[in-house]
Amino acid sequence: MAGDPGASTLIMEEYWKNHLLRNDRDIVLMDQRGTGASGANCIDMGKAIIAIARQDLGPKEELLALDSIFNQCKEAVNQKGVDLAGYTSQENAADFEDLRKDLGYEQWNLFGASYGSRLGFTIMRDFPLSVRSSIFVGVFAPESQLSGETVIDFEKSLFEVLRRCEQSEKCNSRYPHLKNRLLKILKKLKSEPLHLEYDSQSFVLNRRDALLVLHHSLYSRQSIADIPKIIEAMEKGKLEPINNALEYIEFIYNLVNCPMKNCPLSIVLK
Repeated sequence: MAGDPGASTLIMEEYWKNHLLRNDRDIVLMDQRGTGASGANCIDMGKAIIAIARQDLGPKEELLALDSIFNQCKEAVNQKGVDLAGYTSQENAADFEDLRKDLGYEQWNLFGASYGSRLGFTIMRDFPLSVRSSIFVGVFAPESQLSGETVIDFEKSLFEVLRRCEQSEKCNSRYPHLKNRLLKILKKLKSEPLHLEYDSQSFVLNRRDALLVLHHSLYSRQSIADIPKIIEAMEKGKLEPINNALEYIEFIYNLVNCPMKNCPLSIVLK
């Protein structure tokens, strides 16, 4: 079960095709409702969000721009007769239960990451007799409030990365005083955004964009290792590390279905 939420699952088909588990197990992949091949809506919204990020908009202007594209999406799905109230973790779990029955399995083993763990917990709660075992990675418990905890969790995680760099003789000698340098950069970007070219178009990197880049960099071991380099790039105007980070963000935004990213978390599109 894929995470985020809103990520497609079937894109992982090649990874599992020759996996050793297939020697004595079936591996079942399904795009969750509203993602990938399962009736995804507003699939170009990721591009629209990147287009907004390219501009140096103030917080209120950016929020209005985002509201606009979400409202356009809502109008489009309403015209198609789609009931947005049906995109919840509970309904998502019921889809998997229907799939289990159709495939003829008495029980199955669940594997999920991030939101996939939250979905897995919902399946275990609603259909306990259908689950033989569960393995979850990056657990996102049902009681967690993602919207209310994101900022403080981001701050804790980022500062922990910077603290570990400081404790590492090799990292600290190459990137000294990272936390102070980052705070100075963010203060400067508030009034003097960094102008750069990304994907052959202009991109104005303001403070919110910088925080977005750092936030997404915390999602993998490889990108975490690049955080000191990204901070230095923002400080000295080096474009390559920033462009690489933006490419990753755009990939994620185009991969994840944005409406479904919100709906399973009980955030209503207004």
